[in-house]
Amino acid sequence: MSDNAENNRDQGSRREFLRSGMVGGSFFGLGSALGWFAPNSSAAVKTSAKSGRALSSEFVYDAAKLQEVDAKLIHYEEKPSIESGLKELRGIAVNDKGIFVVGDQQLAIFDSAGTSQARFKVEEPPRCVAVGPEGRLYVGFKDFVGVYKANGILERQWGRLRSGAVITSIAIGQAEAFVADAGNRAILRYELDGRQKGLIGKKELAQKKSHFVIPSPYFDVALGPGNLLWVANTGQHLVEAYTMEGEKEFSWGKSSMGVAGFCGCCNPAHFALLPDGRFVTSEKGLARIKVYSPKGDFESVVAPPNCFPQLLDSNKANSTGLDVAVDAEGMIYVAESYSGKIRRFVKKNQFIRAL
Repeated sequence: MSDNAENNRDQGSRREFLRSGMVGGSFFGLGSALGWFAPNSSAAVKTSAKSGRALSSEFVYDAAKLQEVDAKLIHYEEKPSIESGLKELRGIAVNDKGIFVVGDQQLAIFDSAGTSQARFKVEEPPRCVAVGPEGRLYVGFKDFVGVYKANGILERQWGRLRSGAVITSIAIGQAEAFVADAGNRAILRYELDGRQKGLIGKKELAQKKSHFVIPSPYFDVALGPGNLLWVANTGQHLVEAYTMEGEKEFSWGKSSMGVAGFCGCCNPAHFALLPDGRFVTSEKGLARIKVYSPKGDFESVVAPPNCFPQLLDSNKANSTGLDVAVDAEGMIYVAESYSGKIRRFVKKNQFIRAL
């Protein structure tokens, strides 16, 4: 499929997500407003759909102020970035063996120092990647998962999902996998050989309603301590914990224009778990990377909006996500989708192996 065709298909998916979110009523909550405004406007004004006239002052938001972050809240500093060589960097995963990224129609591997180790062409444009036992790489495409050996050889391909599927994230455990399907607003549970064994979000595949409110193709999952599956319920601005069987255990997050909360139509777009159980979150629209405690209390900012200047005055701000990953030492990796760079951040005054 051509790049144009793929882009058109993505844009169609976003429109469908947007319509569904509006109908469901959850799209419009406190904090949702920012997604309507251009980030480079010092004061953006929304107009009435009926009259075309500007709405009154209570509907005017100063987006420039929202881009500002108190320096005291920024507890991380940036280390040299890695050039992935990809035009569009879609997903990233990290373990003690290396850094794994996908984009364009490639899977690329780097060592911890950022040196390229391998690069492989894959069947279709990939969307996400995860590393499993024995170093196998699980690559999510639009509607199927491909399992690759470390040498890039395709070992198996799981069956394609039903119509409307948009795979956005994969979480791999020792014996099973969880695949987030943003198109159908559900999480599929698999054996590692590709046999499906459960579903979270919809009691039946034919059921149209889902617990998850996913207005756009961003729907992240991760496995955490205690065999809990963490899920970004983006339209609700929540991060939720489930048992392997799909029972909801806990949630945190709030809709807010402030730095401690999540705003826009659908955030956090991505997240990852630090070794100590804290969360790293990534937002789109107002691009910023933050850290929360294991209970969901805001702790600090990793990268404020001005770390991503191209998103401050670009229409990419509401359509581009910044995938995140972490390593065992707490380094945070940000996949800068529009530049192909792998950005790296460490806590200030923290000792990290030589780079």
